[in-house]
Amino acid sequence: MKLPSPSSTFRPYNANPNGKRTSDCVYRALSVAMTMDWGDVLQGLCNLAIKRSYAPNDPKLYGAYLEQNGYVKCKQPKKTNGSKYTANEFATWILNVTKKPVIAHVGGHHVAVFVDGKLVDTFNCGSKCVGNYWVLPSTQQG
Repeated sequence: MKLPSPSSTFRPYNANPNGKRTSDCVYRALSVAMTMDWGDVLQGLCNLAIKRSYAPNDPKLYGAYLEQNGYVKCKQPKKTNGSKYTANEFATWILNVTKKPVIAHVGGHHVAVFVDGKLVDTFNCGSKCVGNYWVLPSTQQG
């Protein structure tokens, strides 16, 4: 299936090694952010899943995996008026926080990665709200 066109805040990319469109958003996002192979991320999550008895794509599990790899969880960002950021707005806003890749909840049950002010994913969910997100502290590689 063809990926959508890029925009000022969206870069189409599918980290799935076979280019499949499947329920692998956690593995795609983490592999891009951590510059790891999709399969290595999935293997790491599966190893942790066996130890902790959570599914590899459960937020408790991938949150722990990200923490083990130096990431810090941040609460959902809000604008000064209290409204939420869309993924498109977040893509620009996050550049003021860090220049490193950022992993975020987008919409109800999706995980995406933001790199260099762009949402990097197989589809453009830029109109959806951003929830909690994970960043590497400035002392970490990225």
